[in-house]
Amino acid sequence: MPELIRQSLRGLYAITPDDIDPNELLTRVQAALRGGVRIVQYRDKQRDAAQQAEIAYALGALCRRYDTCFMVNDDLALALAIDADGVHLGADDGDLVAARQALGPGKLLGVSCYADFALAGAAVAAGADYVAF
Repeated sequence: MPELIRQSLRGLYAITPDDIDPNELLTRVQAALRGGVRIVQYRDKQRDAAQQAEIAYALGALCRRYDTCFMVNDDLALALAIDADGVHLGADDGDLVAARQALGPGKLLGVSCYADFALAGAAVAAGADYVAF
């Protein structure tokens, strides 16, 4: 795993809000990056795929300027398309083993476990780099 990715597993992890103007989102994320955020997760359940890709690409470029890890929530295809540092998946977001294989060893796989320790164990066995409760 590249050193940037390994180092980014420590520190403040920010998740973007859904309903916000893209320019305002970039402004707020930049402020968070200046404040020391180490991981930014792009979460957007309201926009269409083209809008999400445009915003995700801009956020990813911004995060790279600050040497910060950029994750995409719930969408492996988008994470791969924009070369994000990883993807964070929930219970209904696809097969974890397949996601780990698609991402390869240099990218992060995060998994939501909903206070379920058995699910966390299965996620780690499937190749998750971190689990969230």
